[in-house]
Amino acid sequence: MLKIEKNILFLWIAVIVFIRITLFFPHRYLDGIRVMNTVTHLLLLIFVVMSAIRNKSNGRFIYINFSIFFGSIILLYGSSFMGLSIFKSNHYIPFYYHFFVSYIFQGFLASFMVIYIVIDYMSINSSPWKKYSSSIMLSLGLIMVFFSPYWYNPMHISSEPSYISYKNLNNEWQKYYSQEGKYPTSSELVQIIQNNSQLSASVKTDILQNINEWDELLHSNNPTAVFWAPLNKIMMYLNLFIVGIIIFLLSIMFYYDKPYYPYIDKLMTAFAIFFVLEAFHSYAASNVLFIKSYREMVTIGQYFTVGILLAFIYLYHLNLRFIISPVAFYYQETIKISPQKVTRWRDEIDTFVLKYFNNKIGWGKRIAQTDNIQ
Repeated sequence: MLKIEKNILFLWIAVIVFIRITLFFPHRYLDGIRVMNTVTHLLLLIFVVMSAIRNKSNGRFIYINFSIFFGSIILLYGSSFMGLSIFKSNHYIPFYYHFFVSYIFQGFLASFMVIYIVIDYMSINSSPWKKYSSSIMLSLGLIMVFFSPYWYNPMHISSEPSYISYKNLNNEWQKYYSQEGKYPTSSELVQIIQNNSQLSASVKTDILQNINEWDELLHSNNPTAVFWAPLNKIMMYLNLFIVGIIIFLLSIMFYYDKPYYPYIDKLMTAFAIFFVLEAFHSYAASNVLFIKSYREMVTIGQYFTVGILLAFIYLYHLNLRFIISPVAFYYQETIKISPQKVTRWRDEIDTFVLKYFNNKIGWGKRIAQTDNIQ
């Protein structure tokens, strides 16, 4: 084991200990898989920070962006403590924190990270500040478009028809319980809905068509899921849009086939899977009528997310070993100054593909041997 790998391991152990200590403070419920998700993100943060520090080329800016993205898990983890251990006296802080950190900031970071790589690949010789300014403006524009109903007035979400309908029905539900000493049955709930003068005819029809799901939702007493459902739907579309950008990036990488920083294409492929899973999580969270299925889907999805994060660890480990190798600085500088002097870097994954799929796909001519790089 290399010295840098030992340092990463010791740092990660220290991070795990710190996370376990924080769980002694008042916080919202965090199941084991979510805690594991957090500590895995933090291990990736350590890997990419080390890669950024040891990378002497302009490629380090990509790893700085990666570190900001993975490091944002600290802010997401902190949302579980808002209003309970932190800012306990202000009831609005948890709402605004969750809105701007979990949705606006996360959406911005994800789109910025991917857009920066697209711009860097297409104009590798441009100065970093031009790439950053272009990426920031495009990402901000994307966020403003997707979150246009809410970013300038976050409390607008409380006036969504689905949330208003839920509050209305929940009030009638609780009133029935206080009078009868029991919750209404499905048939009694139908009667409550039909006699409710505050619901429009179209809303009543929609609710009655999903009466069993509404009954389950009211039993769960989970207004938070209904409240955040519109933003989760937006995040689903945003994540799918980011997947589209990644597919575009991989397409131009394959088409132009010019040398680029090693492992970026593999990392982007992994990120495409990651954002598909994120879209799945958002989809599950936006379908609040199926509250039981939502919990099951989110839990299952978390396991798949941890799986892809483990794949990230493998890729970033390979990448870090390349970065600290003697040839790394020369290769990464050469693809910027004289890309015609080098070919695409052939790594372990390329070797595996060539060994088992070369005859079927014919990629051998697209990837050169590493010993051809002088």
